[in-house]
Amino acid sequence: MKLKIITFNLGLLIPNKNAYKRIDKFVEQISTKDYDLIFLQEVWPKVLREYLKDRINYKFVLDMDIKPKPIIRIFPKKLHLDSGLLIFSKYEMSNFKRLNYNVNGYAIRFLDGETLVNKSIVGCDIKIVANQNEKSIFVATTHLVSHYVTCSYRFQRRQQINELKEWLSKITNPKIITGDFNISPPSIDGNPLHLETDRDWLECKTAFKNFNKINYHKVKTTYPHRYNLKISKDEGCVDHIFVSEDITILNEKTIYHDKHLDINNNEFYISDHLAIETDLEI
Repeated sequence: MKLKIITFNLGLLIPNKNAYKRIDKFVEQISTKDYDLIFLQEVWPKVLREYLKDRINYKFVLDMDIKPKPIIRIFPKKLHLDSGLLIFSKYEMSNFKRLNYNVNGYAIRFLDGETLVNKSIVGCDIKIVANQNEKSIFVATTHLVSHYVTCSYRFQRRQQINELKEWLSKITNPKIITGDFNISPPSIDGNPLHLETDRDWLECKTAFKNFNKINYHKVKTTYPHRYNLKISKDEGCVDHIFVSEDITILNEKTIYHDKHLDINNNEFYISDHLAIETDLEI
């Protein structure tokens, strides 16, 4: 059995015109593909989540954003923020699971937003039926605490990795784990990475030592500096796809990195991240 999947940090924070045109362009482009699973991060406001779900229109959707932090509840519901995570599937979903990480940002660093959201991992079982064969696998996506110029949050990110490792150890089905880890392998070409996002790679690699990984020689970066004029160097491949050893990664590539023009000829990208697309043999 084969699956085509994509993981993408859409970076949708404010429900303005720009956000809607980015969603529309994303949906337009994925409509030319035949993804079995779509894993998304940073779809924050409720109003954008609902719009995206309507536009993608898959039969099965995992959306566990139901309880924002108390401080966020002072805002209108359409602006409520929770995990920002979504999974779309062509296959039936069951046994929904969620882990809210016990550590996030510092309260005194309120403005970076980490204390306003619930960094989490969400997942479920899916049952794949093809050619009279049936197989159940566990699929999940996550978003770990970010890395900032003035605060690395290395302790929090390492703690989240440990919590994630423990959570996954209790799941027996074959697994597909995706998301924005804000951790990169060391640069393939030896160039230093912005904010040294590779400093926690050993912990991440150890947590997923029994998983197959994408080829980082092919997927060198998912957060390139040309998208982010405030940084001078790539942050590396901070987005990942990890699969159980009994699942084979057939290929991998980054996509959705073209500039687009709106009706007023203003340039925009779909996201500041690149998406990772891969075909899997289950």
